[in-house]
Amino acid sequence: MDGNNEHSVCVQELQRQLARKEGELEVIQSLSRQINTTLDLERIFNVSMESLDRAFGFRHSMILLTDAQNKDLELVASRGYEDATPGAKLPIGLGVIGVAARRKKLLRSVGVSYQLMYARQAGATVGKSGSEGSGPMLPGLQNAASQMAIPLVVRDELTGIFAVESPEQGAFDALDEELLSIIGNMMGAAITNARAYRSIEELSHTLEDRVQRRTEELDSLNALTRQANESHDLDEIIDATAAYMIRHLNVEKMFLLLIDHERGEIYGAGGHLGTLKTDEKD
Repeated sequence: MDGNNEHSVCVQELQRQLARKEGELEVIQSLSRQINTTLDLERIFNVSMESLDRAFGFRHSMILLTDAQNKDLELVASRGYEDATPGAKLPIGLGVIGVAARRKKLLRSVGVSYQLMYARQAGATVGKSGSEGSGPMLPGLQNAASQMAIPLVVRDELTGIFAVESPEQGAFDALDEELLSIIGNMMGAAITNARAYRSIEELSHTLEDRVQRRTEELDSLNALTRQANESHDLDEIIDATAAYMIRHLNVEKMFLLLIDHERGEIYGAGGHLGTLKTDEKD
């Protein structure tokens, strides 16, 4: 009888694990379709956190991305926190999240309330501009008892961290680690692609603006050249030249000098200014 009960318990446990695996596979497939078919960073952030909350009850999560210098992690999205402020920073290597970023390894921790508070306060001293005491704190549960930090790594390059926490002791297990490692790889690839696209798009807009400005400058220069060749009014030519320089060369003031080589004299807007030296006439 006891043997039958043990067998029944084993079967039930296997069925439970199988059902969980099937559920995880569905979540992974659905999430993969959604984040790999968009280049919108905000959508990738929101879909990822919402899917894990809905499927597995990860109610408190945040995404931090590396800054340009790869010194700090910057909060870009969060879910389940009332005190979340985008732009909050955390030095790489500080706290569970910072250590996971430095090692590029998933970290799972329990009893982390003090560690989290210390890391958040220390991160706040970094600030948005790097000056002490100028930045917001990372969001977090006051009674956090479990935390997991998942590095988002692509080709051995750290993109950021996806972190989840819970007020329950032992809220995350080895199966959660396996699941979030897979999802972390997916998120890392999707975020990297979206960031690259955004950079290319910004560069494209910058180049377009430069080309447009350069085209306008050349058009204006051509118009000025035509006007100078066709006009016999010196004042009109001077006014047009001044307008061109002020508009396209960021000139605030200008002074035009004319040289009469035959007479050896210099003229300005106000008339005769002086006489050229003998060697200057040549």
